[in-house]
Amino acid sequence: MVKEAVSFAKGNYPHSPLLQSILRYNTQILANEMINAGKKNGLLYHLTSYSAFSRRWGYQIATLSGN
Repeated sequence: MVKEAVSFAKGNYPHSPLLQSILRYNTQILANEMINAGKKNGLLYHLTSYSAFSRRWGYQIATLSGN
C-alpha cells in the first residue's frame, strides 16, 4: 500500500515536499536498521545516512573493480 502510494507520487509529483520528506524519513529508518543489524552482528558501520553507506561501498567497489 505504501509502496504503491510512493511510486504513484513519484510518477505524478516528483518534486513534492511531502514526498521528499517521506523519502528522507524512510532513508533514515533504513540507515538505522542497517546500523542496528551491524551492532547485532558485531559489524558496526558508522553510518549517518544511506548516502554515506552508498558512498563508502560505491568507492570500495569502484576501487576493487579498477574504475
